[in-house]
Amino acid sequence: MRTDTLTIGRLAASAGVTRKAIRVWVDRGMLTARGHTTTGYQLFAPEMVDLAVFIRRARALRLSLTQIKAVLHAKRDGANSPCEDVRRLLQARIVDIDTTIADLLALRATLDAACAERPATDGEAAVCPIIERSASLERTTRGGQQQPIRVPPETASSMRGRPNSSASATGTTCPPG
Repeated sequence: MRTDTLTIGRLAASAGVTRKAIRVWVDRGMLTARGHTTTGYQLFAPEMVDLAVFIRRARALRLSLTQIKAVLHAKRDGANSPCEDVRRLLQARIVDIDTTIADLLALRATLDAACAERPATDGEAAVCPIIERSASLERTTRGGQQQPIRVPPETASSMRGRPNSSASATGTTCPPG
């Protein structure tokens, strides 16, 4: 083995990832092997450590492998710094996170309302009137896609700052039936 190369195991250890991650990234064209040993092991240039660390950090920010590959290719294709592309990707992630938070707040409000439901009788219910009478559980349809109902801004703002470590801390647990 040449001393100016790393095996997949050494590359993985140096980058703080698994050998499987390195293999996936090689298969996706994000990392390249410099060659192979006589026994077939892939060998990597030392600079692949920096790329593998970059990929690991980008994945920690929840960028997809496709997005990361595009950033790497932009850099390889001569872009001085693809930071503006990265900034746009991160801003899109923030929008995704905000949407998820809004969806979770809406679900929380729906669950609170369902827990507060006190049906007089369950004789007419197919299973449980708490769920069957909860109109807030319905979803609207836009273009054939199911979309969660959005929580009103005043409800979302009143829910901010609530402790979320446990349901009992918020006082919104379902009371026993």
